[in-house]
Amino acid sequence: MMRIDSSVLIVPVLVIVFFNCWMHKAVSQSSSTIPIDARVPFAPRPIKSHNKQNLIYELHVSNYRSLKLELTRIEIFAENSRGKMLKSYEGKELMKIVTFPGKSKKNKEKNLSIDGGRVVVAFMHVETPLDNIPKVLHHRLYFKKKSDDSNKEFPVDLKGVQVVQKASIVLGPPLKGGPWLVANGLSNSSDHRRALIPLDGKAKIAQRFATDWAKIGKDGKLAAKDPGINRNWYGYGAEVLAVADAQVVAVQDGIPENSPLESKRAVPINLSTICGNYVVLDLGKGNFALYGHLQPKSISVKVGQRIKAGKVIGLLGNSGNSDAPHLHLHIANAKSPLSAEGLPYVFANYRRLGKVKSIERLVTGKSWTQANQSIDKRQKEMPLNNDVIQFDQ
Repeated sequence: MMRIDSSVLIVPVLVIVFFNCWMHKAVSQSSSTIPIDARVPFAPRPIKSHNKQNLIYELHVSNYRSLKLELTRIEIFAENSRGKMLKSYEGKELMKIVTFPGKSKKNKEKNLSIDGGRVVVAFMHVETPLDNIPKVLHHRLYFKKKSDDSNKEFPVDLKGVQVVQKASIVLGPPLKGGPWLVANGLSNSSDHRRALIPLDGKAKIAQRFATDWAKIGKDGKLAAKDPGINRNWYGYGAEVLAVADAQVVAVQDGIPENSPLESKRAVPINLSTICGNYVVLDLGKGNFALYGHLQPKSISVKVGQRIKAGKVIGLLGNSGNSDAPHLHLHIANAKSPLSAEGLPYVFANYRRLGKVKSIERLVTGKSWTQANQSIDKRQKEMPLNNDVIQFDQ
């Protein structure tokens, strides 16, 4: 199985917006005995995709007492908890969005039991109409006390969190032509979305909206002949472009490339090698673009250099924590590849050609074919995970 990227570390930071528990009149006073602290570490920002606005953010829930609790449901409302319910997670759907930081993936939880002192993270994804983005989101959490045989649920209302009413930065193409597979892209379950790595005492998700770009050939495959050779991958060596006028603020080069589809890396993977050969561009207004896994000695820009949109900055490669040739791209609020919060972004124009059902099928040599020959033109949107798109030349 191919994880085209785990490359850039992600970590949540509990600093920007805090949820403080509050009691709604309709909620039983008994809910005040639920000893939880719930907060959103980074405020949600709308991002347009497939004619909807997407609000993607994280909810951290901590149990502050020795009382064992079970999280049974999360409800999200627009504006207030008496308003329209936007989303409800429970049962299997709730299990899918919640993780236990620090717990081995091998030890899967059968329910969302939160012991005293434990923290769980819920990865939230709320879709809204384009013209009706809520200004505030309210959440109601339901718990069961593990010591209570009555199986009673205790609701807890959380204070509203402001939705950042700011348009996503608009980018030009990072690559020419296509078709390009949007791997590990916008979704609520991709490797980029879920990687939680503490760094410097804080947790941030730099790759919250990251995308891996792999080219599909005329035969509908990712590679020709032997996929164990980098040059056989159709995207290998593609020119990587500046997505906007920018200043180069960070460059790393000289890291050798991996052999495709092998678990062993060319160099030990640590904080300095995980992105491979990379470039960071300052796009202005607190937006920084990271390009990862470039070919060694292909980077054509220097720190301090000012460049125009469309300039070639390097070649697509397979360096760092990468399983196969591809480009990793994300936008964040700091020039650090890892210690930053991922920001939403959209592309000015692209054409959606279809969707790949499973990246594993392509990796194992199966072909993708465009089922519908009609071209779906998109403007100021971000493609979804496993979309296949074309940039105009």
